[in-house]
Amino acid sequence: MKLITARTLKQGMTIEESKISQSYQDACAIAFLNEKDITKFCMKEGDLIKVKSNYGEVVVKCSKGAVGENELFIPMGPWANILIGGNTDGTGMPDFKGIDVQISKTDEKILNVKEILQKLMQ
Repeated sequence: MKLITARTLKQGMTIEESKISQSYQDACAIAFLNEKDITKFCMKEGDLIKVKSNYGEVVVKCSKGAVGENELFIPMGPWANILIGGNTDGTGMPDFKGIDVQISKTDEKILNVKEILQKLMQ
């Protein structure tokens, strides 16, 4: 699948509250998939999924969204940042779109912002 990240209105509204708030996590720790892909991977809306790239892995909530088949949209934030890596190809800006990822259903929990930071510092 190809990862796409971008800012969302809901993310922008919750960031004003706090990046460590539950509402921010609910707005950003989510992956939007095409309905056909949700069915193909034997998932349903609300399931927890693990998303893996060459840079890292993260657990987010699965939701149906207006994306193409084989695309996965995660709002910009700590959860997406784990997957995009720091390679800038000399541009000074990492790639936020078109990153190869694999997904699978999981029983693992979604890490909050503090837990993500602790994990990255290990």
